Amino acid sequence: MPVSGRTRVLASLLLSDRIKIRALAGLFGAGTYSAPGLSEAESAFAEKLSGCALDDPAQPPPVRGNFPEWLEASLHRRFPQDFERELAALNEAASVDLRVNTLKADRDAAKAALAAAGIETEPTPFSPLGLRFHGRRPLGASEPYRDGLVEVQDEGAQLVSLLTAARPDMRVVDYCAGAGGKALAIAATMENRGELLALDVSPRLNRAAPRFERAGATVVKAMPLLRFEWSRDANAGRFDRVLLDVPCSGTGTWRRDPMARWRLTPDHLQSLVGLQRQLLGQGADLTAPGGRLVYATCSLLCEENEDQVEWFLAERPGFSPVPISQVWAEEIGGACPATGPGSPWSQAASRASSSATSTPPPCGCSPPRASTRVPWCAPWRRSSVVAAEAGLLAPPVWPKVAPQLTGLPAGPLRVHGAGGGAGRQERAGQVHLDYPPELRQRGVHHAGGRAADAGVVDQQ
Repeated sequence: MPVSGRTRVLASLLLSDRIKIRALAGLFGAGTYSAPGLSEAESAFAEKLSGCALDDPAQPPPVRGNFPEWLEASLHRRFPQDFERELAALNEAASVDLRVNTLKADRDAAKAALAAAGIETEPTPFSPLGLRFHGRRPLGASEPYRDGLVEVQDEGAQLVSLLTAARPDMRVVDYCAGAGGKALAIAATMENRGELLALDVSPRLNRAAPRFERAGATVVKAMPLLRFEWSRDANAGRFDRVLLDVPCSGTGTWRRDPMARWRLTPDHLQSLVGLQRQLLGQGADLTAPGGRLVYATCSLLCEENEDQVEWFLAERPGFSPVPISQVWAEEIGGACPATGPGSPWSQAASRASSSATSTPPPCGCSPPRASTRVPWCAPWRRSSVVAAEAGLLAPPVWPKVAPQLTGLPAGPLRVHGAGGGAGRQERAGQVHLDYPPELRQRGVHHAGGRAADAGVVDQQ
């Protein structure tokens, strides 16, 4: 029979709410304020659905997996094996993950403080800084949270921050900082020493100051992109670490935002892919020789991850991959949970919210498992030595800045508005972050602190 609002309601009642067929009589045609009675065709339709469920084997995959039909090919590409199990995991309830603020406590001390406040937690399986609990707890009113010992942050986002590999006295920019969660984590790894800029077009960043103060993250300088307008040219090649946790489809966050799957459209996805490429280009320009570019999304889709890496490497031949096993061993310690084939986006872990399963996630070209959802990275390295030997060295960054330095003291330029002190040379300009009109209208913003895929890039 034709699909209509009534048939959708009937299907929802019978398949989702599991209402018995006899109970429908009290909902349809039962009185003045009830819906009109069922027609003969609708009654036959209801009889056919009675006793069935949304995950019935006879249902098509988008119904069983609770995802838009147009995404089926993309999700099959991501999960060529165990497709239905992976999609079922995206319908599970998410845990609450906390990151221990190492500026104020270690994990054992934070866990004990939370327990004293009546909040029992368990260590996260992959992040050495994570604690986890399930269900609802009065976290915001607890003393450990008010004192800044912990922050709410998914394990995946914690791993992205750690794999950024920021060190004390580095220059670091979190280019799509959202609400500042990863900037806080990076401030801790930098031990509050160096220069850390948190940039975003989202007004959430404007409200992050109390969060930074509570955590004791004094190194973070929050600068709204469209308000402060600093110059890309003056800052080209300045930053040792550039983190791009870009606006994306959010397919890795469906457990926390179930309705996000129904807000996404093919046109919207295509617009996001274009925006991600624009941001990758801008981030690459800011990365210093010997620095590292980290690309992250909250998406499970290859169109926003592997395909973007492949495009980027073709556009920027001076960049080349670094094994995630190397970065993991250096920053987290031990072996990466899994390794993948030696492709440009392999040897990595998938950034999405972790679930309770203990199955190790596959990395690299093997699809990241939604049921484990541990961040994967596409680590890239740009080495002037390696690239020169391969004949792939991109034109140097500094010559195009050099004309602006004529007559100025030697040394790098500081960002205007970033708290520069006496004796520092500053230049002001404008950064162009051109969100397509349709994205501005939709209010698209970076989903900081949630699930994402990560990549690491070195540049020498």
